[in-house]
Amino acid sequence: MDDCLVKAANGNISGADVKERLASFSHVINLDKLTEELRELTIHIKIYNKEVPKPIMKVTKVSTICDILTGKPSSKECLPEVDRLLKLYNSVPLVSATAEHTFSVMRRVKSWLRSTKTPANSLNNRMFESIHQHRMDDISSQQVAEEFDAKSKERLNYFGRF
Repeated sequence: MDDCLVKAANGNISGADVKERLASFSHVINLDKLTEELRELTIHIKIYNKEVPKPIMKVTKVSTICDILTGKPSSKECLPEVDRLLKLYNSVPLVSATAEHTFSVMRRVKSWLRSTKTPANSLNNRMFESIHQHRMDDISSQQVAEEFDAKSKERLNYFGRF
C-alpha cells in the first residue's frame, strides 16, 4: 500500500496498478474514485509546494502525503478516498507487532508464575487475561456472578443472590 501511494504521489503509477495492488480494500474504498484522486494528488502537491518555503521535490514516504493533506485541508476534502486510504494505512498494525507483544506477555507471565508458585494449568488463563486486558476491563464481576447463579437453582440456593 505504501509503495502504491508513494508512486502515485510522484505520478508513476497506472490505474490498473492501483486496482491490482489495492484490490483487498475494495470493500472499504471505491477503487475507481481512488484512481482518479491519485492522479490529482500530484496537482495538490504542486499547489502545496507553492505555499511552503521548502517545496517537496519527490515524495519518498507516506508521512509526506499525510503532512500535505494535513497542511492543506482543502486537499483533504477534494481527495476523500485518498484520505480514507491514509487513515487505513495509519491504523492497521504491523503483523509482527502482535506476535512480538504476545511472546513478550508470555515471558512476563511465566516469570510471574514461577515466582509465585502458582499451578502450571493457570498459565493459559493468565495469558488470556494479560493479552486481552482491554476485553477483561469490560467484564462486570456482578454480571458474571448473576449469570453463574442463573444457571441452576442449586447454585442460587448455595451462593444466594448477588
